[in-house]
Amino acid sequence: MGARIRRGLTVIGLGSVTTYGLAMLAALVLAGVLRESEFGVYAMTCLYLPSLLALPLAIMLLLARRRRLLLVLLPAVITTLIIHAPYFLPQTVTASPTALRLRVATYNLHAETREIAPLLRVIRALDADVIALQEMSEAAAESIERELEAEYPTRLLYPGVGEERYWGRGLLSRYPVLSEESLPLIFPLPTRLQWATLDIAGQPVVIYNFHAPPNVPIFGQPVDLEPRRDQIADLLVRAGQHEGPVLLLGDFNTHDLDANYAAISQTYRDAYREVGWGLGYTNPENSYPQARESPLWLPPYQRIDYIFFNRWFIALEAQVWPDSGGSDHLPLWATLALPS
Repeated sequence: MGARIRRGLTVIGLGSVTTYGLAMLAALVLAGVLRESEFGVYAMTCLYLPSLLALPLAIMLLLARRRRLLLVLLPAVITTLIIHAPYFLPQTVTASPTALRLRVATYNLHAETREIAPLLRVIRALDADVIALQEMSEAAAESIERELEAEYPTRLLYPGVGEERYWGRGLLSRYPVLSEESLPLIFPLPTRLQWATLDIAGQPVVIYNFHAPPNVPIFGQPVDLEPRRDQIADLLVRAGQHEGPVLLLGDFNTHDLDANYAAISQTYRDAYREVGWGLGYTNPENSYPQARESPLWLPPYQRIDYIFFNRWFIALEAQVWPDSGGSDHLPLWATLALPS
């Protein structure tokens, strides 16, 4: 009876792995169709996550000389390599020694209202020239204004008050500002967007700080992907009006198999994809109790925070910061070169 149960479980396991691998391969082939629909976005996300388990399992089967089982797993292994291998390839990028180096970062503060000191510690440790902040509460803005004046003489802060703290945003800069604007909140799906033109060593550089609506209908609305699609389209139109250097920083709530990512990457390049190493996941991070929204054993599994740049820049380095400071997002930073 025990042997029969084991055989049955083996058949079920192998069938599940094979079905998953074939489904993921089909999804990748049909990605252009799937990612345009609500079903497709969720289907791609659900199929995307387990692919990380395929490669270690394949190595175990290879070491155990279980070649037949390895063949069953092959579709899932191919899927894993297609999706994740580019992030583990060695990157060598150089820029002229005379090019200006600009260190930028994006950091979602999780609308924290009490434990502000760890967030400030992370901001200081990032040591970035420009930092885009999302979900900035009034308490966080007051602390930043008071305690980071010396490090960041330019502080463009638009905090969210009370229940609206998740819509707060801000830009910190070591460079002077030439102009800046922040869109007002328009409910029920506010556009969380601000931008500024900075004078960086005599070169005007436009920085957009953007926070897209998430998949989950947290504003009480039904599931609808149109607001995010519309807001990203609007962002691209606005950013496209500038002829010089442009950066798009923020929490885009979008993975790199999504149609929105494809729309952005037609014009802008992804700093982490260009020069980062590893999976680059920034969310959900639950090391701190004040931001814990998932089981403690569950590591970050989404890459939704981005630094995009246009043709004026060269990406030299990009990394996910290892400490969230109490947020549910890990900060992302990059060093970019701006040639003369």
